[in-house]
Amino acid sequence: MSYWDEPGAAVLVVGSVCVDYYRTANGAVVPCWGGKGANQALAAASCGTRVTMVGCVGDDRTGRLAADRLAAGGVDVSYLHTTDRATTGATLIAVGPRGESTITGYNGANAYCRADMVTRAVGQMPDRCLLLVQQEVGWQAVVAALTGGERRGWPVIIDPAPPRNWPDGYWRTAAAITPNQAEAFKLSGYWVKRAEDAVAAVAAIRARYRFAGDVIITARQHGLFYTDGPGVGHCPASLPADRVVDGTGAGDVCNGVLAAKLVAGCGWRASVEAAARAAELATTGLGAQVAAVYEHCARLAGQGKPAVVNCPAGSDRETGQILTRGKVGQ
Repeated sequence: MSYWDEPGAAVLVVGSVCVDYYRTANGAVVPCWGGKGANQALAAASCGTRVTMVGCVGDDRTGRLAADRLAAGGVDVSYLHTTDRATTGATLIAVGPRGESTITGYNGANAYCRADMVTRAVGQMPDRCLLLVQQEVGWQAVVAALTGGERRGWPVIIDPAPPRNWPDGYWRTAAAITPNQAEAFKLSGYWVKRAEDAVAAVAAIRARYRFAGDVIITARQHGLFYTDGPGVGHCPASLPADRVVDGTGAGDVCNGVLAAKLVAGCGWRASVEAAARAAELATTGLGAQVAAVYEHCARLAGQGKPAVVNCPAGSDRETGQILTRGKVGQ
């Protein structure tokens, strides 16, 4: 599967929208906007790319504020649906002193993102489109996305998170998959720290899952490894360890920027390098929706000040009143 040599394609993100509650090393709880799909969509849109998101939020104030935030960031939310069967998703994330995290999630409305919602959006997108999908939405929605992307002849990038028992041939038509260290270990049996680990992991993934596309493995302080022709390339980590606050959403930012740069015609290697830098910047604050990421992407796109910045709940009056009081879904 090839990408494009000239700009102009769109990105369709199928994914989740959540509120993330961070419990930091000093015991404080900080609510931030999150969800893998929302993180990816905003990162892609901040690069000046046309981005549409398919997902589902609750019929509540939290969901409406989340949709407003996406729209303010340049994301088309025409296919972001509302359900009265569950409240907007929420996640509790405990962050350690080195940015490591433990995640407990309430999927909420994300589970009600249905196959027909995805199919309708896929049918309305332009011919030149890249599909970015992850697995925090209903399984049938994921399958519909992959089927629809194949039918339209689009490149599909799969973020295999959270991990599931992947059926045989699941990634057969994908252009790329983007596991982190833990996901790559689940897929391949190799914990990636060095280039030789990445080579072995890629070979195992390709053999086990009959996968012929590209692979990116995000490996925290060890950087990012990616397939580069017959070999493996490496983007070393460059941030000092004392600047790392939270690595939870770095992979989401990586995926969003990767998709945006690919549809801009930047080519595989340049797109990966831009994505790796943005992912590092995402570790400098809580969550993936960090101001440094959007400012970096806006500069890359030759734009001015980004439309959205990092938004701990208390920095926005109405959002803060809802989230800091723990009233998600009201």
